[in-house]
Amino acid sequence: MTEPAARRRVEAFSRRRGVLACEGVPLAEIADRFGTPTYVYSRAAIEGAFAAYTGALRGRPSLVCYAMKANSNLAVLNLLARAGSGFDIVSGGELARVIAAGGDPRTGGFSGVGKTPAEIAQALAADILCFNLESAAELEIVGRVAADMRRRARVSVRVTASRYWSWATDTFGSLVFNDAVQKARLPKEVYNALRRTVTRGVALDVSVSVPASMITASGLMARMLSRTV
Repeated sequence: MTEPAARRRVEAFSRRRGVLACEGVPLAEIADRFGTPTYVYSRAAIEGAFAAYTGALRGRPSLVCYAMKANSNLAVLNLLARAGSGFDIVSGGELARVIAAGGDPRTGGFSGVGKTPAEIAQALAADILCFNLESAAELEIVGRVAADMRRRARVSVRVTASRYWSWATDTFGSLVFNDAVQKARLPKEVYNALRRTVTRGVALDVSVSVPASMITASGLMARMLSRTV
């Protein structure tokens, strides 16, 4: 039995004779030794949760990425990196922490609004797996920075399911960029920016109920973007 598998049998947090413990270690003893406040994380719980995701996707091409905005503690990041996790980042600072924790930026996605040209260049230099684009304007910035660096950025277009939209061969349809529905043809500057990127697909936000028609349209859009470049 591997160590992670063995550790998943350990109960993360429990009470023993009325004393709260983490993996069998009384938290009062940790507090006495290190003082308070002290933040205690269960390695078994983290490894078990990650294994549940990867196990559900076993046999399918997949990459599970940890959203660093949840917790950027270097020890937690290192544990996940050693378990094979990718990382979802939203800033250049988070990218630096991934690298410091032993993570591989080539298995990470750069999400979030407001990516600066300097952060985009930093991510391109680190060979980030993919930029998850939030807007057409952001696509233009990524394309311009990539051109200046003589690189092709890998990108995906973020789509939310908060509003109904349709797809057409020569338009973005009603593609949702931050809930702003756009129905115009591809502007020349957007088309030129796409030529400086490698389209990886569509980043579909499933924080709300996603109709089957939305998933089908997302696949069609991914193929459309691939044909564009």
